[in-house]
Amino acid sequence: MSTVRKPPSADHVLPALVGGTLLQRLGLRANFFWSLAGNLVSGASQVLVLVLIAALTNTAAVGEYALAVAIVNPLIALGNMQLRSVQASDSRTDYAISLCLITRLITTGIVALLVVSYSGWKNEGVLLSVLVAVLLTRALVSVSDVLYGAMQRHERMDFIAKSQVLSMCLQVFSLAIVLSMTGRLVFACYAMALAAFVVLWTYDRPRAKLVGMQTIGKPGQHLISVHAIRQLVWFALPLGFVTGVVTVTANIPRYALGMVIDHHAVGVFAILACPGLILQQSALALSQATLPRFGLCCRQRETRGFTRLLTRVVTINGTASATAVVLSFLFGRVLLTQVFGEEFTQYHSVFCFVTIAFAINSVGALGGVLTAARRFRTQFAISVATLIAMVGASFAWIPTEGLMGAALAFVLAASVRLSLILIAIFFVWQSMHRECSESNRLVPNEG
Repeated sequence: MSTVRKPPSADHVLPALVGGTLLQRLGLRANFFWSLAGNLVSGASQVLVLVLIAALTNTAAVGEYALAVAIVNPLIALGNMQLRSVQASDSRTDYAISLCLITRLITTGIVALLVVSYSGWKNEGVLLSVLVAVLLTRALVSVSDVLYGAMQRHERMDFIAKSQVLSMCLQVFSLAIVLSMTGRLVFACYAMALAAFVVLWTYDRPRAKLVGMQTIGKPGQHLISVHAIRQLVWFALPLGFVTGVVTVTANIPRYALGMVIDHHAVGVFAILACPGLILQQSALALSQATLPRFGLCCRQRETRGFTRLLTRVVTINGTASATAVVLSFLFGRVLLTQVFGEEFTQYHSVFCFVTIAFAINSVGALGGVLTAARRFRTQFAISVATLIAMVGASFAWIPTEGLMGAALAFVLAASVRLSLILIAIFFVWQSMHRECSESNRLVPNEG
């Protein structure tokens, strides 16, 4: 008679003791809705920031802000190395929150030095002042992000969502007040940085202590050493390259528009992408909520659970994406006119194609599956292929087609990425199924 060894439960690696009692994990549905709420508010706030800048200044200022974000975000993404995802899918608690935090501070400091050096070398006035202010805000958000990793691993997305709501609402409020009083975008960006710091210090830090410092992990894992930091960086660096390349890829149309046309075109394209950001945030919410579960399935070779969870994710994202595309064709012109002004009505067709690109990306928001399976190099290869497609299409089509060329390049790159991710996930599933079958054959017989 064959016996099957039951895989160890995840419960012994995910507890957080508070005052001698267990800090309960939330269920998948609760985590998804909390994550969805936080990400939707975050996405809506990003849209509102651009709307406020456009209303209180001009479209060229929107372009300056969008370019500053496009320059800073890839470097921050590279320095982040997706440590949050590494923590969230770390079912064996290999990496303590203290180690991840120290590593994040070091890499963020290096990124800051790079941006400041660039600012000193390149003198473009207001754009560089905005660049430094945006860098400060993103650096503080980056520190909060690594604290989110501990909360996410304990499946407490409610803590993260509340932090996102507090931070983004306070940032938008600060931007609106300072911009209306001074009319200076630079001052408004620094006000946003101050808001991010307040939430980091008063809310994120205590919640991270609550779940992170009580974690039961491996003996000695809380000891910080140069060797431990080097080991973590070497492990997570491929993910840093992945996110850096992905962020650069998403901003290639903005770079090309800024080079070929002007800042005004960059501002228009950034505004047309605003509604798509909300769709992207909803897909990200589902990815974040399911990442710990995917990590557990991959570790225990649970092919059935893996397939069931993957099917649910693709179905939900696919339905939301199809709905968004239909709405963009039916009501996009009204939305652009009512929210952004009569000027943007002429860009309705561009808006529809940008929404299609975001829809494809949302269906393909499955990078967390590859992260859970620890296929970092595969993710990097997919990111490079997507980048090549985006660069080629952008510089081939934008000089002749303008904004429509940027939208079409976005659609092509999103399609390439989705196709490659689906192929990679199939190989992950195949590998899990093969290892599970081999393990069952090696189980000894009893009696």
